Amino acid sequence: MKPNYRYIYSDILKKKFPHKMNDCEKLLTKSSLNFFDIIKLNDIIFGTPKCSNYDFNQKRRSYRKVDILKILDYQKKIN
Repeated sequence: MKPNYRYIYSDILKKKFPHKMNDCEKLLTKSSLNFFDIIKLNDIIFGTPKCSNYDFNQKRRSYRKVDILKILDYQKKIN
């Protein structure tokens, strides 16, 4: 079962960050959110994470197969 990120982020925006709703609207109206969309939404809403928190979270992150393939494809494009 996959979390409904659209609902989660919409709820956070409505309750805590209504002034950021316009910045996130384009991403939230997409038919499906991928890994990069979720990261971008998180950065827009909460800002860039502090280095120590970021390192801690990166060690415990898990990815779906489709997200790993998109990350690898993206790396091929930029290299």
